[in-house]
Amino acid sequence: MSSSPVKRVLCLHGWGSRPHVFACQLARVTSELYQVVGEDAVELVWVQAPHKMWMGKMDVMRGFGGPYYGWFNAQTDEALNEAIRYIDDMHPLDSFDAIIGFSQGATLALTIAAMRERNTLPTRRNPSTESLGKRWGSKRSLRPRAFDFVLAICPIVTTWSPADVKAGEPWLSSTPTLAYAGTKDRYVTGARETFDKFCRNASSKLHRLEHFEGAHHVPTQPEAIDDMVRFIQTSFSGLGLLKRPSNGSMASFDSYSTGTYSVRSSDTGSSASTAPFSFDL
Repeated sequence: MSSSPVKRVLCLHGWGSRPHVFACQLARVTSELYQVVGEDAVELVWVQAPHKMWMGKMDVMRGFGGPYYGWFNAQTDEALNEAIRYIDDMHPLDSFDAIIGFSQGATLALTIAAMRERNTLPTRRNPSTESLGKRWGSKRSLRPRAFDFVLAICPIVTTWSPADVKAGEPWLSSTPTLAYAGTKDRYVTGARETFDKFCRNASSKLHRLEHFEGAHHVPTQPEAIDDMVRFIQTSFSGLGLLKRPSNGSMASFDSYSTGTYSVRSSDTGSSASTAPFSFDL
């Protein structure tokens, strides 16, 4: 059992998908993460997008079926603000320590992180100095701290830009950011452009764009999984040292209705542990 405070991570699925699908897509990462840091050290909150779609991403349609949801239909400022307010109404964004997103959800994650750095999130609440002080440890500043990290997998093109950005200034300056893009992804050019917009001229120690052999999906290569887990762990201070599990375990869902999964050993098929997920359906 971890003695560190629980870290809350907001997880945003892609267009034409839903929380259960994204949780399955990210299961190898979360399975290894839980084995490394303990299942009670990190809480993953998977939020369902507000717009129901008539079709989904092709691999989602083939592998999971519907229903399908998206964060916005057209990437306008108002659509982005609506999506952000929708999330914040269910889970106050100041309650999260980090954010993970895929595809449309990855671009939204980067946008939320940049807005949080600039204290321009379009939320309906106007936190008091006292409440911010309780959450972020300061009674004098109304500016929230940055996320501990953003993990953006296969982000798409963004049309948003901060209103107060200066020439040559990165949109994300203090948030550790790791992005992954598939070399065979039809949107790989957009992913690179989006990463460049958010992290241009930012510290290379805080921001990385990595490529994997594949298309528009969560990478499955062991080295990529290890890299994402190490990034999460080192971004969350005090979660211990990374060591790769020796049993080659992967996560599979036992119950969608209760939002739980079991980590099963690929060698024995036995149940190793059960970890909680939070779903908003």
